[in-house]
Order: sequence, then structure tokens, then C-alpha cells
Amino acid sequence: MHMVDRRGCLDTRISQFECRAVTLVDMAYGADVMINPGRLDHFYLIQIPLSGGARVVMNGEEFECRPGMATVQDPDVPLQMYWGKGCRKLVLRFDRARFERFAELNHGKTFPRTIPMMPMLDLTQPEGLALSGLIQAVSTFPAAQTIVPAMITSHWELCLMSALFMMRAGSDASDHGPGEYRGPPQAVRRVRDYIEAHAQEDIDIADICKVAGVPLRTLHHQFRHSLGITPLQLLRDIRLKRVRMDLLGARAGSSVTSIALDWGFDHLGRFAASYKKRFGETPRETLKRTRVH
Repeated sequence: MHMVDRRGCLDTRISQFECRAVTLVDMAYGADVMINPGRLDHFYLIQIPLSGGARVVMNGEEFECRPGMATVQDPDVPLQMYWGKGCRKLVLRFDRARFERFAELNHGKTFPRTIPMMPMLDLTQPEGLALSGLIQAVSTFPAAQTIVPAMITSHWELCLMSALFMMRAGSDASDHGPGEYRGPPQAVRRVRDYIEAHAQEDIDIADICKVAGVPLRTLHHQFRHSLGITPLQLLRDIRLKRVRMDLLGARAGSSVTSIALDWGFDHLGRFAASYKKRFGETPRETLKRTRVH
């Protein structure tokens, strides 16, 4: 890192939150700086300016960064950056090995070298809006200094990796063609039994695919064909049933919020809506009936 104006003064501020294989960092240098990390090698990087301006040079091509846009860095492509004095960025760092493993499971095949990424993303477009919504949800807990259950950070990691995977060059979110593999018919039963037995544990997509013995795309196809839902929808439905059982057997002092968080529901509004749709009453109404009896 080099100071552009040597008379300037660094006022560096960094705040980060670990989400398993994804790290979110809110940072600013408070001065005009040039940064030349070269190849990142071990991680993919998304940079989102929150204020001020920056320039990013990837493999010799320059991109202007401003709020409302994001840059995506391939770990094998040389990187240079200029941060303006008033620039504050949100930086998402994805562990390369974990992300590429996720991509293989999701896509049903290996990728040669790195996964080619689109260098720029407009946050007003569907993929960008999805990423922004995820970041807003993830940022809520650290800002409130709340201890985040491991089950929730695992869910966020999966969602953030899915968002990055959608940014690959030549990707098509509507591409749901058949996988290259044919899995055994018992894969769905194995996953269903595993989820039933481990629903309150920290389950991620790699665990599910390992139990199934087939790629994620193939497993999704088998689930939709046999059950009409995805593995994660099955996990949600089972957890909703377990929440209801806990509410019906709740002791004095128990709350809907604590029980929902125990079962991995981090967005209480969506949880309440799903619960009411599934059982015809709100979680609080269930808990209230339990206390009356």
C-alpha cells in the first residue's frame, strides 16, 4: 500500500464479521491510497463502495467503482486498487477452496482452474438486489452485538456463496438442465432420514450431498420428482414441525424468538409467515394456547 499524498494522514477503520468461509469487512483508509496485492490466490473478493470512489484494475483493465456497483475479483487475476480519501467499502472475502467445492456440488462438475467471474455487478439488477438483501440480513446481528447461532451462519454462508456463484461469467440463473450424473434412487431417502435425525444441528449443503452421494443438481431433480420440494425446503418444513412441538411443550419463560432461533430461523417475519401458512395460526397463538392449558 502506498500513500498518494504523503502529506495525508491514514485514519483506517476496519470492522469484520466471520460467517464460516465468508468474511464481511466494513473498512475505510481515510486517505488516498494505492494498493497492489497482485494475485489473491486463496480467495475470491467482492468489493462494494458505500461512499466515495475507487478504481480497480484487474488484469490490466480498469473499472470505476461507485456506490450501487460491486466488483468481483478472480483469485488468479492480478489486482490493483485506488481508494479515494472518502471511500468506504464493504468487502466480502470467500475462501477459494470452500467456494469452489460448493460450486462443484451445485453445478455437478468440476471447473478448470478458477471459476470465471463477471468483473462488475449492478446492485440494482436482480442478482445485485439479492446480494444486497443478504448483506442487510447478515449485518443485523453483528450490529446488535448478538451471538449468532452456528446454524444461522451456516445458512448465510450457503446463501452468500449462491449469490457469488450467480456472478460467474456466462451464468444463467434459469439454467436448470439435467445433471451429468444419475444418482441411486435411495439418495432422497438417505437425505430425508439424515435431516430428520440432525435437524437441530449445523447442516450445510456439503453435508447433504455427502449423505446423498450425488451432486446437488441431481439431488434437487430427484427431490422435486419424488417430493415436489428441495432438500432445504424439507429441512425448513421439518424444523417448522419441531418448533411447533417445542411451542406446544414450552415451559414458563420460553419465547417464540428463542425457540425459532434454536431451530435456525433468523428472519422472524418470514418464519412467522411460514408457520401460519403451515399450521393456520401464528407461533404466538400456539404459545398462548400452551400457557392457557
